[in-house]
Amino acid sequence: MVRLSAFFFPATVALLAGAVDAHDHGHGNGHHHQTSTVVASPTTNPNPPGPFVVPPPPPPDKIFSYPQPALPEQTAARDQSTWKLNRSKHRGHKTRRYNFNLSYTAGAPSGFHRRLTTANAQFPGPLIEASVGDTIEVKVTNDLDEPQALHWHGIRMEGTPFNDGPPGINQCPIPPGGSYTYRFKVSHYGTYWWHSHYGATMADGLYGAIVVHSPKDPIRSDAEEVLFVSDWYNDQSNTIVAGLRNTSVGYRGMPIPGIPDAVLINGLGQTNCSHVQPGVECTQNEVHVVEAKPGSKLRLRVINPGMEAMIRFSVDGHVLKVVEADDTPIEPLYMHELDIASGQRYSVILDLDQPDAAYWMRARIAAGCVLLGRELETKAILRYKGREGEPTSQPWPDRAESNAPCVDIDNKYTVVPLHREKLPKPVTQGRMDSAAGEFVDVATGAKFIGFGFNNVTYLNYIQDPVYQQVQEGRPLNTTHFAHLSFSGKGSADLLLNQLDPGIAHPFHLHGRPFSIIARGSGKMTLDGLKDVKLNTVNPLRRDTLHLPVSSWALLRIPLDDPGVWAIHCHLGWHLANGKLAVIVVQPEKLKHLRQPREWYGLCTNNKNEIGPAKRDSDTSDEAGPAGEAGEVDDFAPRQVRRYGETRTV
Repeated sequence: MVRLSAFFFPATVALLAGAVDAHDHGHGNGHHHQTSTVVASPTTNPNPPGPFVVPPPPPPDKIFSYPQPALPEQTAARDQSTWKLNRSKHRGHKTRRYNFNLSYTAGAPSGFHRRLTTANAQFPGPLIEASVGDTIEVKVTNDLDEPQALHWHGIRMEGTPFNDGPPGINQCPIPPGGSYTYRFKVSHYGTYWWHSHYGATMADGLYGAIVVHSPKDPIRSDAEEVLFVSDWYNDQSNTIVAGLRNTSVGYRGMPIPGIPDAVLINGLGQTNCSHVQPGVECTQNEVHVVEAKPGSKLRLRVINPGMEAMIRFSVDGHVLKVVEADDTPIEPLYMHELDIASGQRYSVILDLDQPDAAYWMRARIAAGCVLLGRELETKAILRYKGREGEPTSQPWPDRAESNAPCVDIDNKYTVVPLHREKLPKPVTQGRMDSAAGEFVDVATGAKFIGFGFNNVTYLNYIQDPVYQQVQEGRPLNTTHFAHLSFSGKGSADLLLNQLDPGIAHPFHLHGRPFSIIARGSGKMTLDGLKDVKLNTVNPLRRDTLHLPVSSWALLRIPLDDPGVWAIHCHLGWHLANGKLAVIVVQPEKLKHLRQPREWYGLCTNNKNEIGPAKRDSDTSDEAGPAGEAGEVDDFAPRQVRRYGETRTV
């Protein structure tokens, strides 16, 4: 049982900022001191705890790992079918059927041998390919010893919102030994991916790519592959989350995770085995290899499935022609290095017009937005078919410093979608403030750092999905999770304030992409938007955006997809500690949708069961909305009386 102790108390700000103070070496702005003062309401914290002194992290040569479960007999396979695409066979409106058997397997993605959670004993997991108009069916059989659920990241669940995946939001989880078949139709082409949405088990290897093809796709290439680039932790996700539930213990002595062990490219990375404690098996991996014909154009669909770090991706000697952001084709942007936040996808075109046989591809952590930033890089090989030789190439000399500010692509460039979409009216506004705080587990007295929206951290009743609550007309409990509800047609403008001191976040909206119509620094209110110039003429559309410290964004969401949609930080450890809210779209229409009988069969009669790695119980009665001093919080949706559609930022 957990109660809110100091959700917005300045001591908590000192705790978070203190972690930066203790270890900040003047790097970047991702974890710097750009903090806004947060003031508690008198009733929020009658007994504030004292400031918490963050212990120093272990030096890199003393990184340790926790005891591992016994390694399974079966070893996870690296199958090129998980990243090699076959565009020729995907034509016409068909049903694409897949079987995913979830199990534990042994693997060493970073060289450190550990237990993985995989689908079909593959890491990365199986690739799903389809064409626009196809129906995808994925039968998931759960052979794990814990429940599970899968999310289809970026896919519009038009007419099947109950299959979006998050347990406690859109479904009950698939129990151990059980199975469930997800069915949904794909209406848009682009780069997507699937991953676990139960606890933090995505960090254990349960993810894969989804690519939807169309003859109308304007992006042309001679070949294409999926490329996963991400951070990696040698420890089990439940071990990490358990440590984060007690700030006096933490994970490796830290209350906030910030030190990944490696970077992976398509499931392969390199750990310094000399840093591994005696008795732990560790081997040096080969590197991933991408082969393509000289003179061809290669499309790489680059996905970051990581738990914490923004990844900086580059290819020696080859300019990146960026042509897709999430699933939106864009006018080409040319760069030497591309920043990719967790959950984001980009397509880049490489012209294979260089003279040598092979070149290094590089993926490195953007240390400026990882707490206690640690410089890590891994490599893969881009090999020209028919040529001999190993890479001797050097990185681009103008790559960003490792501690450079972490910002999204539309903060650096003017990003223009190739296809213009009309933004519907009328517009309703709503606001969500992202902020962190400190909780106390009253059963143990342990303090831990939680993350939330609008002063509420997510409480996950996994056997009583929010979708069903809305469908049945039940009122939603405002102490369990922050939520906004939008009825009728038109659009919703969601004002998202990023108030967490010292921490940047990538935010992902389920259900459909949004348009980014404004950004700014500091904190914004709905009333303050009257003076903001909006970009409503073909703004960037995507489903995952990166918000730096002390900044805000205004997202326009068309209300054309009825459902209950999660919005959350895509840093897995923050999500595991509560940074998730819910947006309800056209609740009046959900009562007319019907789930399959199989969906109901997943749920038990215990509607009070709490899901893993989330807040364990309600906040105390003392907890309540706490805005800035002298300000009335304006979280409730309201109609817009003034528009800025003709003006641009």
